[in-house]
Amino acid sequence: MDSVMQGKREIIGKRVENFLRELDAGLLKTPLPFEAFYHRTNLRIPLRDTHQLHRVPIAEGEVWGKDWESGYFLLRAFVPEDWAGQELVARLDFEGEALIYDEGSVPLFSLTNGSQFNPFYSKDLYRLGLCSSKTEIQFLVEAAANGLFGLSRTDAVPSRVNPSRHGRWEAHLGKLEFGLWNEPVWNLSLDMRHLWNLYLSLDSDSVRASRCIRALSEAMGTFSQKGPQSASLILARELGKTASASSLKTTVVGHAHIDTAWLWPLSETRRKVARTFASQLELIKRYPQYLFGASSPQHYQWMKEDHPVLFQKVRQAVADGRWEPQGGMWVEPDCNLVSGESLVRQILHGKNWFKREFNIDVTTCWLPDVFGYPASMPQILVKAGLPYFLTQKMSWSKFNPFPHDTFRWIGIDGSMVLTHFPPEHTYNSDGLPGDLIKAERRFQEKDRLDEFMTLLGIGDGGGGPKEEHIEHILRSLDLENVPKAVFGKAGDFFNRLSLFGESLESWTGELYLEYHRGTYTTQAWMKRCNRRMEEGLRSLEALLCCLPASEYPRQEMDDMVKTMLMLQFHDILPGSSIHQVYEDAKALYALTFEKLRHVTETVVSRLFSPDGRNLVIYNCLVEHGTSIVRLPMSYSQCVLLDNWGNQTPTQCIQDFDGGLILVALVEVPSQGFLTLHQGEALANPEVPCEDLLAAPYGSDTLVLENSQVFYRFAPDASIAEAYDKISGRSIVKKGDQGNLLAIYHDTPHNYEAWDIDFYYPEQLCAHAQGLSFERIGKGPVLEGIRFHLRIGESDVIQDIWLTTDSPSLTFHTRLDWKETRKLLRVDFPVDPLAIEARCEIPFGYIARPSIVNTGWDFAKFEFCARRYVDVSVAGYGIALINESKYGYSCRNGRLGMSLLRAPLNPDPDADIGLHEFSYKLKPHSGSLIDSTVLQEAALFSHQPQVYPGFSFQRTSICRTSLLPLHIVGEGVAVEALKLAELENVKIIRMVESRGQRSTIRLETSTPGISMVETDLMEQVLPGASPCGLPMDITFNPFEIRTFKEYRSSR
Repeated sequence: MDSVMQGKREIIGKRVENFLRELDAGLLKTPLPFEAFYHRTNLRIPLRDTHQLHRVPIAEGEVWGKDWESGYFLLRAFVPEDWAGQELVARLDFEGEALIYDEGSVPLFSLTNGSQFNPFYSKDLYRLGLCSSKTEIQFLVEAAANGLFGLSRTDAVPSRVNPSRHGRWEAHLGKLEFGLWNEPVWNLSLDMRHLWNLYLSLDSDSVRASRCIRALSEAMGTFSQKGPQSASLILARELGKTASASSLKTTVVGHAHIDTAWLWPLSETRRKVARTFASQLELIKRYPQYLFGASSPQHYQWMKEDHPVLFQKVRQAVADGRWEPQGGMWVEPDCNLVSGESLVRQILHGKNWFKREFNIDVTTCWLPDVFGYPASMPQILVKAGLPYFLTQKMSWSKFNPFPHDTFRWIGIDGSMVLTHFPPEHTYNSDGLPGDLIKAERRFQEKDRLDEFMTLLGIGDGGGGPKEEHIEHILRSLDLENVPKAVFGKAGDFFNRLSLFGESLESWTGELYLEYHRGTYTTQAWMKRCNRRMEEGLRSLEALLCCLPASEYPRQEMDDMVKTMLMLQFHDILPGSSIHQVYEDAKALYALTFEKLRHVTETVVSRLFSPDGRNLVIYNCLVEHGTSIVRLPMSYSQCVLLDNWGNQTPTQCIQDFDGGLILVALVEVPSQGFLTLHQGEALANPEVPCEDLLAAPYGSDTLVLENSQVFYRFAPDASIAEAYDKISGRSIVKKGDQGNLLAIYHDTPHNYEAWDIDFYYPEQLCAHAQGLSFERIGKGPVLEGIRFHLRIGESDVIQDIWLTTDSPSLTFHTRLDWKETRKLLRVDFPVDPLAIEARCEIPFGYIARPSIVNTGWDFAKFEFCARRYVDVSVAGYGIALINESKYGYSCRNGRLGMSLLRAPLNPDPDADIGLHEFSYKLKPHSGSLIDSTVLQEAALFSHQPQVYPGFSFQRTSICRTSLLPLHIVGEGVAVEALKLAELENVKIIRMVESRGQRSTIRLETSTPGISMVETDLMEQVLPGASPCGLPMDITFNPFEIRTFKEYRSSR
C-alpha cells in the first residue's frame, strides 16, 4: 500500500469513529427531561417495601449516593400528545448500576454506567415501547452507588491507615431523558460499527478490505444527503456477502458470568442477578432467535426468594427452550482447595436443584473462570452425569500455551470428559466480527472440526448481552470472512461435538493454571474455616446415620452444606475478594459452626448415656491409630482407662497463653466410638502438671528424641540435625536446615491477591530470629520446645512436639502477622535426587516435577496440594503434612510450604492479625503408599471428636461401637456416610486412595441390610443388583464407588 492510500485510510478510520459518536448522540429524537425524586439509604431495601418511601427532588449533576449506598428513584414525565403511536426510549445515567422495576415490584431491565475497568462500556438506553394515549409516564428505579466492578481504588499502594483504603464511589445523577426512538440511525450505527470492525480484521491490501473501506466512506457521504436508510443500503452491499464454504460455525451462547461475590458483597450479587435476569428476559422476548444461559443454582434460589414473579418468568423461559440452565454445580467453586466430597456435593445439590425446579438434567460442567482443575475431576464429572466440560481460564496460562481447544480430558483413573475451551479466550464477547475471526484463526482443531463456541455478553453487573451484542451476532449469521454465528445451547453443541470424540487428541492429568498461585495461600483463615467445616460436616453426617432416618435434621444439614458450598466460590475461598466479602464470610461461618455444634449436641444426647466420669471419643474415618487428643482439664485428676482396662497416657501442656491443657495419646478407633473411663486418682492430683517445669538449660535443651528419631534445633527453631534411628540415616544433615522460616517481598507483576511470581526467591527479606526458647513438656505423651521468634515486624510463638511413639514432628504456630506485601514460607531438605513429589488432590494424588527440564516443569514453581506432599527416593521419604495450608513448592532439594501472605489488593487488610496453624514433618521408610503418610495426614486434618460426660452403651438405636456401615481392609477411604438427598436411606461413598487395585469388605451393624451401587447422583447404576452385607468390593486405582441401602418396592 502506498503512503497516500495509507494516509487516506487512517483519515477515513478517524472519520468513522467520529461519525459513530454522532450517530449515538442522535438515537433520541426530541429528548425531554424526566422529573426525578429519590430516597437515599445505606440499606438494600426489598423492592416491595420501597413504594411508600419518602422521596425528595433531585436534579442532574447532584450527588445521590456514595460507597455502596442505594437510591430509590421515581421518574416522571409528560409525553406530547402528537407522539402517540411512536416508540419511546429513555436514556438514564446514574453513574452506577440500576434496576428498573414496576409497581408490582417486578424487575424489568438493568442499566450500567461507571466501570473503572472499561470506561467505554455503557448500557443506558431503555426502550419503552409504543407511546399510548396516556400523556404521563413514570417508573421506579433502584440504583446502586458502585460500578460494574465495585468501588474505585485509585491508590497505587493502599495504606492500611487510610479510611478510604477499601475504595470510594461518588455517584452523580447524569442524564435522565426520554425521546422518540430513532430506529434507522440505530441500525446504521450497528452496520457501520460492524463493517468497520470487520475491516480492521482484514488484510488491508485485500479486495475485501478495499471494498469495505469504500462502502464506509460512501455511506457517510450519503447519510448527510439522503439520510440513514440510504446509507445502510450502501453498507448492505458488503454486509450481504455470504460466508465461504470453508468458514467455520460458532455456536453463540448468551451468557453473563456473575461472580457470587468478588469486588462486591454477597448482598449486592443478589441484586446483580436480578438485574441480569430481568434484562435477559426482555431480550428473549424481543429477539426470537436469541437464547440465554446461566449457571449457579444458588443465584436462581436467590431470585426465587427475592423476586418470585421474575423467577416464574425464568422457569417459563426454560420450559420454552429459550433459557439454558448451565453448569450443574451449586456455584462455580474453586476446584483445587476443596475436598473431593465438596466437589461431589456441588454437583449433587446443583443438578438436583435444576431437576427439581426446571425438570432439566444438566450435562455440561460450566466453569469458565476457575483457577485450575484437578486430575480427579473427570471421574467425578462422569459419575455425576456431566460428560462435558467447558472453561476458558487455561488461556490465561503465562508460559505454556495449552495445545488443545477441544479434546478428551482423561483423569487419574482413566475416566474421560469431552472438553472445550472457547478460542476467543473470553466469556465476555461483544460479538463483533473481528473477535469471531480471531477465534476462528486461533481454534486449534479447525483442521477437523467445523464448530466452536462463543460466550456472548458482559457479566458481573453488565447485565449479560445487550441489544447491540445480539445485533452484531445477527449480522454475522452468514457473512464473508466471518465464522457463521448462530445462537444455540451449550448442551446441544457438546452433543454434536461428541460425534467426533474418537478423532480428538487427549490430555491426561490435571489442568494446571500457570497463574493465580497466590490463591493457594491468601486469606488463610478462610481456608482453615473451609477445612474445618468440611471435616465437621463429614463427621456429623456419619454420626447422624446412627439415628433413625426420621430424626435426621434434613433442613438444618441442607442449610449448613449449602452455606459451605457457597463460600467455596472461586473468588471467595481463594482469597481474591474485597474486605466486606470476608466480613460476611466470618459471620456466616460463625453461624454455621454454631448450628453444627447445636445439632451435634442433640445427636450425642440421643446416642450416648450421660456419665460424668467418662467420655466418648468418636472417629468417622477409616484411618485409625495413635493420635494426640485434647481432653477437658477436669479429666486430669484420674487415670483414664479404655474398655479393656488399659491406661491411656495423659499429660498436661501449656497453651500459647500460658494456661494448661490436657492431652492424651489415644488409640483412635476406626469408624466408631471409644469410651474412656476415669479410674483411680493420680498420686499427686494437686500437682497434675509437674512435667511443665522448664528443664534446666543444658546440652539437651534443644533436643527432642525418642526411640525412633533424634532432632537437634537451633535457637531460631530450625532443625540443625535429624537422624532416623530405625533406618540409620540422616534426615537433616549437619550444616543443612529444616523448618527454615523466611519472609520474602511479595510483589507479583499483577493481581496481588491472586499471584505469586517465580522471582519471589530473589526477594528474600529475612529468616526468623530466635528471641528465646524453653522446654514446655516431657511426659508419657510428648515432649516439646517453645520458641519465641521474630520475623520482619511479626512476633511468632512456635511449639514443636515429638510424641513418644512416632518420628513425626508437629509444629504448632501462633503468629501476629503485621507485614505488608510479604510472603511467609517454611521449607525442609529432601533428597536432591528426587525427580517428583507426590501431592494429594481431591480424591487421589498426582506426581509433580521437583526438577526443571521443560517449560511445563518450570511453571509449577508453586502448586496446590491438600493434606500432604511426599518426596520419596530409593526406599525413604519425607512428607510435609498440613491442616489448612495448600501452597507448596519442591525444587533444588527443598520441600517448601507457603504459610501467609499480605497483599493490598483487593483487600488491603488481608491476613493481618493473629493466626494459629499447624504442620507436621513425617520421615518414613519406603514409598508413599508403603508408609503411614495417608493415615497421619487424614487424622491430622480430621481430629477425633471428644464428648465429655458420656459413655457408649449398646441400645436399640446404636447396637455396636461401630458406625452402621463400615469397611474392613486397606487402601480405601470412606469419604461420606450420610443420608441420601432424595430418600431416607443411607449412602456410603468410598475412594481407593493408594493408586492401586484394592479390595475391602463392607459390613453393617444392622442385620438384614442390602446395598446397591449408584452413581454420584445417588441413582442406581444400570444393571446393578442389590447385595446383602457383608460384601467384598474391589476398586481400581483411585476409583470412586457409591452404594446405598436397598429397599424393595414391595
